[in-house]
Amino acid sequence: MAADLAPKITDLKNLQDLSKIFALPMLAVAYIMQTGLVVSFDEFEFIRVNWEGSLGIAWFQTFWVVVLKTLWMALWGSIFNGVIGLLHTNWNELVYPLSGMCFFTLGLLGLFPPKEVLMNFSSVSNFWFYACFVWGFFCIAMDTQHKKT
Repeated sequence: MAADLAPKITDLKNLQDLSKIFALPMLAVAYIMQTGLVVSFDEFEFIRVNWEGSLGIAWFQTFWVVVLKTLWMALWGSIFNGVIGLLHTNWNELVYPLSGMCFFTLGLLGLFPPKEVLMNFSSVSNFWFYACFVWGFFCIAMDTQHKKT
């Protein structure tokens, strides 16, 4: 029974491979869930999904909000990953494992929050914490990939 509950090395490898695919989309989904279906900058709204009008127009607006927010988060996620990779190379290859550990910790903290977290971060979408798990596996995958090269 205990052997069935223990994670297998192949399962971890699969999670690492999946994290390479899902790391940036998870950020985009968390960002969209946090900020809603609107693209704005300093109180100026570029696009807001209006479900009151035509359904076709609402889906068109949704498409563009998703595209723009996904590109925005892909840009920031790529910059973040590039900085971690650069630091990892320059600091004795410790940054990816430490970053992964921090992401896992933050993800667990979001799933099992103490009272202080609940009171002060109640406006934060839970999906950010799930994204932290994916980024934790992503950092481990990047560390493994870095060691192979």
